[in-house]
Amino acid sequence: MNGFDKIGPHIKSSYENHIEELEKARQWLGVDRGRVLDYPRLIREFHEQRKQDRPHLLAYNESCEVTETVSIWQPHMCNFPGLKDKIRGALCAGPMVMEDEKALTGSNQPRNDAFVHFLAGRLLVAGIDVIAVDGILKGNTRGSASHDISMLWEATLINLECKRPRSEQKLTRAVHDARKQLAGGAVRKEFGIVAIDCSVLLRPADTLLRTSTPELGSEFVAERLTQLYGLRLDRRYQRNVLGFIMFARVPAIAAGRISPIISPAGKPFSYFTRESICTFLVIANSHAPNANVMSYIAGKMKASMQAT
Repeated sequence: MNGFDKIGPHIKSSYENHIEELEKARQWLGVDRGRVLDYPRLIREFHEQRKQDRPHLLAYNESCEVTETVSIWQPHMCNFPGLKDKIRGALCAGPMVMEDEKALTGSNQPRNDAFVHFLAGRLLVAGIDVIAVDGILKGNTRGSASHDISMLWEATLINLECKRPRSEQKLTRAVHDARKQLAGGAVRKEFGIVAIDCSVLLRPADTLLRTSTPELGSEFVAERLTQLYGLRLDRRYQRNVLGFIMFARVPAIAAGRISPIISPAGKPFSYFTRESICTFLVIANSHAPNANVMSYIAGKMKASMQAT
């Protein structure tokens, strides 16, 4: 029912509204260069000139990170002075698509930072008390901001470290590094929450997810995240952290409506929609004190995402 297809000619969808949202995001960010400016051009050329190389086919999914991050943070930016500059840098720098990232040159760092900003924003709009993001403290909050994200839960400080491993083999090392960062050199039984962007791990390069509906696509991605957790993280690391937040953003095509127009072959045209499947999986360590925080986060995020 679902699977990854090699990228090829397909897809017709409405795109003008999305281009308008990208322009609003560009204006809010206040930029005149970088990939934020290139995505509208690529999307327009895909639809109007049928250009279908890698950047044109993946531009829509990549650009959704921009529009969603800006939409999330616009109402809250005044509470985190200085964070807008970091968001601007993360969304404008880096290669056009993540397939072209190279860890050796550091070109993956902008998207690494963007994942921190996006997750923090998602937690914030879900009603979770986020008090620090990427070194920026909220308002008049006192203390240090040495972790990727910090939040309060029932007056308890919970820190998160975010990782974007490039392969399943590097996932193990990424979680190990996150645990060390959360521990901060102290000897403790539980260190906080590890958040992992698994987008690169789940989707083979140069592919799109084929699905009947966006909802089924999201369920498929969630299943893959669950399998990845069971294969790489369960039992080995679970006892050392409060839990995991696993995430993936996957470009997809979803079956659309049947056109009343008949093709020369006598068959109706089928229309497909381009989708950006954005899926979270929250997993608790049932053996850790304060493990209820993971259920709290999962409930809040689910309610927030269903409301949008």
